[in-house]
Amino acid sequence: MGQQRFINIHTHHNPYDKQEVTAIRNVHASDPLPDNNSLFSSGLHPWKIKEGHIVEKLDHLNILAKQQQIAAIGECGLDKAIDTPFEIQLQIFEKQIELAKTYKLPLIIHCVRAYSEILAMRKKHPEGCWIIHGFDGNEVLAKQLISKAIHLSAGAALFNPKNKISHSIQHIPVSWLFFETDDQHTYSIHEIYKQASKLLGLNTEDLKAQIFRNFAAYFSNEKK
Repeated sequence: MGQQRFINIHTHHNPYDKQEVTAIRNVHASDPLPDNNSLFSSGLHPWKIKEGHIVEKLDHLNILAKQQQIAAIGECGLDKAIDTPFEIQLQIFEKQIELAKTYKLPLIIHCVRAYSEILAMRKKHPEGCWIIHGFDGNEVLAKQLISKAIHLSAGAALFNPKNKISHSIQHIPVSWLFFETDDQHTYSIHEIYKQASKLLGLNTEDLKAQIFRNFAAYFSNEKK
């Protein structure tokens, strides 16, 4: 992994700065891994459920999870802003939780207006590292999630003072944070770290060191 590298916990793009950044690149559960020299997460996103072939995709995800390049399961999760039946979303999310537990992999979670259900699911499945990606909640929600041992990943939303995360990040212990570029190109992971450092009142190198420790605690290339 190298030491004191920037960690990009969730991206949809091929990282261009591999010398300085360890990135977890997202691939869909039905897709092959693009190369052998990167780290990936793979999961069945709730937006993709309506495309069907769920059993086949989950079977393929089970195969992918055994590969050395797979560092996490996801993104997967729950979304109340789409028309996919919520009960089906819950079932598929739980199957991926079980898969993450089987292979001792972190879980990268997409959540839209379903935090109470995420918290309830966490109570049922307290094991393993869970990360809410693209977190943009207030201080109260952040504390609720952290109290259930759920990590929070922030990204481009940090640059807009109208976004809740630009204020709540000051109340989140750095040991529970990750950072990401997700699917946007406007801000690099370096810029996101710099903005987070500014909001937190921390030196960027100190923040970088702590996020690396967070990453090293839960991510490994070695399958258990």
